[in-house]
Amino acid sequence: MNKKGIGPIIAFVLLMALSVTLGAFVTIWYTKSTEGQAKTVIEKYGNADECSDVKFDVAFDYNNTDEDGNACGAVVYNLGSFSIDKLKVEKVTAGLPESEIFEGEVIKPKTGVIVEVLNLKSVSKMQFAPIIVESGTATQCINDRVFIPDSTLADRCP
Repeated sequence: MNKKGIGPIIAFVLLMALSVTLGAFVTIWYTKSTEGQAKTVIEKYGNADECSDVKFDVAFDYNNTDEDGNACGAVVYNLGSFSIDKLKVEKVTAGLPESEIFEGEVIKPKTGVIVEVLNLKSVSKMQFAPIIVESGTATQCINDRVFIPDSTLADRCP
């Protein structure tokens, strides 16, 4: 019986067992650490009482020309019972996200406001997240929504 061939096989089996054990350890550690981070984010953003009744909808206005010649915007309608104080808008243009916070008009319940969108032709999607200010503390609600402009109608924009 030749025992020279058994050494590499045992080494291979031990290396594989070590690799699987190390992979399982890293997976468990990563899962536990991200669960804690996710809970912190949800508590920070989503557990505010104000956010429980924040509802909104967005419609794109392709014909609203102002005095500067800007012709496109997103009309944000507040359907909830709390005022939306600010609005975080992220638009994706040519694969690159660009965020901006609109602090202009407070969007009162059952009303809407136009958010001007420059270069709507090149925007592939827009994400809106309402921000509520209560006692001087701004809370971004996690009920954000993604909207995709109609590219055929966006050609009307300058």
